[in-house]
Amino acid sequence: MIVQTPTVLDAHQGEVRVLIHAPDLYGGVVLSGASDRTIKIWTMHDKKCPTTLHGHGGSVLALYYGEGMLLSSATDSFFFIWTPPSADILRYPRLIPQQKIGPELFLRDDPVRRSSKSGGGGDYWITSITVREGDGQITIICGDSGGFLQMYVPESSQDSTSDCPLFILAKKIPIHSLSVLTLLDVPSDSILISSGYDNEFKALDSLSFQSQFGQKNLDGVPFSSLAWDNQYKEIYAGDNKGYVGVYNFHTESCVERKDLGKGERIKMIYVQKLGDKNSVRTVTRLLTLTPHALQVINQKTKIYTRSQNLISIAIIQSF
Repeated sequence: MIVQTPTVLDAHQGEVRVLIHAPDLYGGVVLSGASDRTIKIWTMHDKKCPTTLHGHGGSVLALYYGEGMLLSSATDSFFFIWTPPSADILRYPRLIPQQKIGPELFLRDDPVRRSSKSGGGGDYWITSITVREGDGQITIICGDSGGFLQMYVPESSQDSTSDCPLFILAKKIPIHSLSVLTLLDVPSDSILISSGYDNEFKALDSLSFQSQFGQKNLDGVPFSSLAWDNQYKEIYAGDNKGYVGVYNFHTESCVERKDLGKGERIKMIYVQKLGDKNSVRTVTRLLTLTPHALQVINQKTKIYTRSQNLISIAIIQSF
């Protein structure tokens, strides 16, 4: 097995807090947000950072790219919507802020926090972001540090042909008793999955936001990462102690649970389906990221026969 030496990209001057891939932006770029209050755009063909986005006054907490928009939030309590210029003739990636949403909007019904001496929103932040498209409308869904989901929709009074509409707060719903940690949208099944610092994950109907299935972590730590297996309708949930659990949505039960992180927080889970050449078998590839290791794990199961041991599988690569 050949293991390539990783390339270190070290343009940030602080801890990198969030990293996303935007395949539809400028031919495919990676965006990183850090505690140095900046967002950097990386071009992967030459592994360089041609563009740095400034505007946030605190550590960048969340990034999301979709529907032609980059969404970002930070510990300054502000939420930015960025878009590419309408006529961009420059050779390097560029994004400009189209809207800045702050506590005066999402804390309008909470005068105590809104008037906080620590800066308008105090320590009330948007911690996770996703986007849902349906019925011809884009909805931005944010999880915040108060345990709420915030829904933003385009303002109805504006021109519908606008390249970047202004968004307004449409709804705010309590979901967790503590801060929302991560959000996972599953549009194929109209499900939104959230996890929080109350050590729970919840699967919600993405239209009504009613809870359909929830799970408390018996180890007393938050679920730090989520993934969805569309073939078996199962939630993969990694936690701060390094465990990964597989939870069936239909039976509302834990199918299997294993220590894959060896005591380290599972920062990311990714489930990939690979077709076998003879079409008799499928391969489920599971990627887990901890602070010091990336594991790439293959699991083979027959199409119509479910293995009882779901993640007793060989680690084929670890570095």
